[in-house]
Amino acid sequence: MTPSTLEFLEILEEKNEIVRVGKEVDPHNFELPAVIRKVEEDLGKAVLFERVKNFPKMRVMANLYGSMYRIAIGLGIEPDQSEIITLSRLSRSSAGGMAGCTRKSYLMDDRERASAVKVHDAIFRAEAERSGYPVNVVKTSPVKDVIIKSDINISKTIPIIWHCKEDRGPFMTPGVWITRDPDTKEYGMGVFRGQVTPETYGPNKTGALFSAHSDTLKRLLRAEEKNEDMPIAICFGVEPVIQIASVYAAMTGIDEFKVAGALRGRGVEMVRCETIDLMIPANCEVALEGKILSNVRHEEGPMAKFTDYCREERAPKPVFECTAITHSRDAIYQTLMSGMSDEHRTLSIIVGWGWEGRVITKLRQEFPTVKDVAFNAGSDLFHLVVSLEKKREGDDLRLLYYIMGLDISVFAKYVTIVDEDIDVRNPDQVEWARCMRAGEPDDFIIFNQLRTHNLDPMGVMAGPPAHQRLVTSKLGILATQDVGDKYRRPGPPDEVLNDIKLEDYLTQMRLVSS
Repeated sequence: MTPSTLEFLEILEEKNEIVRVGKEVDPHNFELPAVIRKVEEDLGKAVLFERVKNFPKMRVMANLYGSMYRIAIGLGIEPDQSEIITLSRLSRSSAGGMAGCTRKSYLMDDRERASAVKVHDAIFRAEAERSGYPVNVVKTSPVKDVIIKSDINISKTIPIIWHCKEDRGPFMTPGVWITRDPDTKEYGMGVFRGQVTPETYGPNKTGALFSAHSDTLKRLLRAEEKNEDMPIAICFGVEPVIQIASVYAAMTGIDEFKVAGALRGRGVEMVRCETIDLMIPANCEVALEGKILSNVRHEEGPMAKFTDYCREERAPKPVFECTAITHSRDAIYQTLMSGMSDEHRTLSIIVGWGWEGRVITKLRQEFPTVKDVAFNAGSDLFHLVVSLEKKREGDDLRLLYYIMGLDISVFAKYVTIVDEDIDVRNPDQVEWARCMRAGEPDDFIIFNQLRTHNLDPMGVMAGPPAHQRLVTSKLGILATQDVGDKYRRPGPPDEVLNDIKLEDYLTQMRLVSS
């Protein structure tokens, strides 16, 4: 069984994975986020704030998903001792298997490594099995304890946190933004940010930043073609399976609520909104209902990202108008520390796993001998490694140019092509291949003025005013052997090695005291 949000907090407390802060803290003068940072760095735990200044009826929780172990607990798949021993030895459990988004990989213990493998496999299995888990509609739920439809003031109702002084102001994170496809009626959700600055938007509006490849943005653009607002709901304090499914970058058109249902083993309970034609998770703590205003944009950002930079362009972004706020009695609002926090980066690993799945699916359509892809350790999704079985000379070069031209590869600032004998999730092997199999001038190709992701602090705006985008230089490395070459590690002949059985050679050591 997977836990609800409140059950999750109880389990974390039982396992000494969360601390309580009983002292009153201020959410608006950086005191609360400073405590989050200290708890994260000194204790490595989640934190529950029980007394928040000016919000006597609402608590705040943070860093719940700051470790793969806590995520595994939330999904009901905590590894046992035998799994810790076996799974922690896989390359998938190393820093090379974390989509480039680890922060302190050298400190990852075996439990954390094993948890990562279990979480990864559970998500991909749930995606494959999702069709058998439609949502269940319920009439009401605790999130309807308090309903506000008039005189809406978001920042007076919810303790939205200003995390980093470099941020533009307070941001709603990690809310689950819920939409529905107007044609297929399939639901979709994703984790995005919302800038909450009343002096910019007014008391009942926020900014909204949707990633370029998200179904949410595609649905908005389709609505705007008809000059229609897009109904949307934002939920906080959802149960762990929903939070994780919402973070995962599933393929276009996939209903993440069904993925969450497969993760929990039964369909997600949903309740209807008060002011819009949408449903939200029945067991969430806080919900905002409203709409994205058609063809309305306002300057938004910056906010510190998991890359530990805060250099975004203050570009016009969509605007959310709130039509209702509902929450449970004594609700717990969830916040995610901006910048390079443990929770920000750990959840980014799950985003990266989704992107790896998208990329390999796309590449194999044109290059069926692609074996695997991974974002290299420490690269924050910006170094893509692809293993390929070369059939002809030049296959690796053709693949490289294809990758650099793909919109889906916008993250890839560095691309390394390796042979099929290299494990792309083993950073030692990847670095060895780069150093031992690349060296000719033609093995290093620089691409100038290519589009880059808005997380890239080195990107610069280019192009005509109506079509400006961030561009940067990118590097491709061909770390492959010639076709027909097969590498063999120097050593005794294989037939001799394979015939050796250590038990025939080893004798018990005797310790002789002097």
